Amino acid sequence: MDLEDKHIGTPQPTPGTLVLLHGIGRSYGSMKFLEYRLKKAGYNVLNIGYPSLRRDIPGCARYLREIIQREPPQSLSFIVHSMGGLVLRQYIQFYGETQLRKIIFLGTPNQGSRLARVYKTILRPILGPAINQLGDTEYINQLPIPKVEFLNIVGGNGTKYGMNPLFGGGDNDFIVGIDEALLPGAHPLIKVRHYHAFLMNGKDTFRHILTFLKK
Repeated sequence: MDLEDKHIGTPQPTPGTLVLLHGIGRSYGSMKFLEYRLKKAGYNVLNIGYPSLRRDIPGCARYLREIIQREPPQSLSFIVHSMGGLVLRQYIQFYGETQLRKIIFLGTPNQGSRLARVYKTILRPILGPAINQLGDTEYINQLPIPKVEFLNIVGGNGTKYGMNPLFGGGDNDFIVGIDEALLPGAHPLIKVRHYHAFLMNGKDTFRHILTFLKK
C-alpha cells in the first residue's frame, strides 16, 4: 500500500469537515502538522492522500470523488497545497461545488507552473503524468474559478528575485511565483515569507487560516 493511499479505512468526513489536499510528489504526511493544529483548534479534519505520482490531474480529481461523493451540500471546506488546488478546481469542473463551503489555496500555481513547462521532460519520470497539466496554461485557464468564498496564501520574500533567484519570474516561494498563484475573486492576496514546501506549517499561515475559517 502506498503512503498516498493510507487514508483508506479512516472515518469519513462529517458536516463541517476540513479536507486537506497535498501537492504533487508529496503525501498526506506533508499536511500532518497542519492537521494536528486544526484538530487542536477543534476542527474535524480529513487529511487525504491521493496518487499524485500515478495519475494526471483529472485522474486525481476522480480519485477524490470516490472519497467525498456522498457528502451533503456545503459540508466541506478545503485547504489545498500546490497542485492540490488544481485537483480541486478540476473536481469542481467535473462535479460542481455544491458540497463546498470555503477554500484556502496555499501556493497553488493557478496560472500554470513555469518550472513545470521548462523542465517537463526532466520531471515527468520523477513526478508522473500530472506534470504535463501543471505547466499547461491552456488547460489550467479553462478550469473554473470557484464561486464559493476562497483565500489565496502565497510565499515570497518581497524582492524581484524571490526565494529562488534562478526562477526568472519575480517574487516566488522557490517553486511557484506570486504571479502564477493569482486567481481572481479571492480575498486580498496573503503573502507570507515561507518556502513552497513549508507554506502550510507557518504560524502566520495558520493564523490567516483560522481567521478566514471563523468569519
